Order: sequence, then structure tokens, then C-alpha cells
Amino acid sequence: MDDSPPRIEVEQTPQGPLLLAQGAWTASNLTTAAAWGALTTQLKTLPAGRWSLEQLEKIDYLGAQVLWTQWQHRLPDGLELSPEQHLMFAAVGKFTVKLP
Repeated sequence: MDDSPPRIEVEQTPQGPLLLAQGAWTASNLTTAAAWGALTTQLKTLPAGRWSLEQLEKIDYLGAQVLWTQWQHRLPDGLELSPEQHLMFAAVGKFTVKLP
């Protein structure tokens, strides 16, 4: 079975938008031209809101780096994620170098 492409669904809640990262945020999915183009377009138009990674199929370090960059190198307030995902973001944060 193929992995679902990386995407973000926006759910309206009483507390405001909830951004649900879905699909497989992996190097093999993020590096296809179609998936990367669709995702980068979507990332540019997202409303401000809380994030949840609970619906992800998979995430690797490249997928975490994409989100880390989107979040301006910090975990967003109210982020819903697993302990394993938290460890991955801690590593990504430790080794991310800001470009001049």
C-alpha cells in the first residue's frame, strides 16, 4: 500500500482552527515534485491555529524539519504530539542551523 501524501486539514473548533497534519511526512513522499509543490502552497496559506500530529501516518526527520521550519524553529503552543515525535523535534531543534 502506498503512503498518503503529506497534507494539512483545517478543522474549525470553538477554540479556533486546529491544523491536522496527515499522511506520510517522509523523504520519499516529500521529495516528489507534485507532493512538494502542493504542500508548500498549502503551508503558505494556513491560518494561525493549534497543531495536531496525532493523525500522521509516518514522520521522519525530513518531515519534522519541514514542520520545524514552518513553526519558525519552535514548537507551537498547544501542539498535540506523541512522546516519540517530541524526541524527534528535540533532535531537529538541536541540529537545525539558521541560514544567514
